[in-house]
Amino acid sequence: MDNDYVDERASQYLKRLKDQINENDPLPDILNILANLYVKFEEVERMIKLIKAQPMFRNILLPEAEKFNKGIITITIDAGFPLPSINGFYQIEYDSKGKPFRWTGPTNEFKFEINLNRTAPLIFELELLPGGFSKPDKIRCLVDDIEIPTVVERSDTSITHRGVIPETEEIGLTSIMFICKEMYVPSEKDPNSPDTRRLGVVFRELRIFPKIREMEVT
Repeated sequence: MDNDYVDERASQYLKRLKDQINENDPLPDILNILANLYVKFEEVERMIKLIKAQPMFRNILLPEAEKFNKGIITITIDAGFPLPSINGFYQIEYDSKGKPFRWTGPTNEFKFEINLNRTAPLIFELELLPGGFSKPDKIRCLVDDIEIPTVVERSDTSITHRGVIPETEEIGLTSIMFICKEMYVPSEKDPNSPDTRRLGVVFRELRIFPKIREMEVT
């Protein structure tokens, strides 16, 4: 350290000390200054110990967190699940066979937040239904804000988007978001419709399972 800098800082502190000390009775002021220094020194020591202990805490706590927060690798979420409006879903409805479905909206996005075990890639399948003026084949998928390519499979009764959830070492919830490229309001398409909702697609089911199971199936 530069000696001139040390001398300058020492002079500054000396001036401050003189301003704090009563020249006629200096002892109480000196003791008070020393006591404050001891308190601050103890706080610095405590912080240094915490910083040194962090790697140890990580080595101890992280395996425990992984143990109790492994997450799941297989799940099926259908429209009958409690899907909140804040995640982009309208209230539950039922088709003629009593099976649940939900329209998405009013925003373009709808999402799922799931505690997944992503130590290996997973497959997701989003099953949508044709309905109204919706365009279920025109959606995008993002996993933790990263766009994921999907393959669209069509049948007479449904449209399924299939993609891969990449592996990661991160622990916690996985956000799976779908974005509708087009939305519509039924009453604007049909003047006789009382439905003024802004609709995206008709959600039936989201399935997630290990990639190895997909290989076995195919």
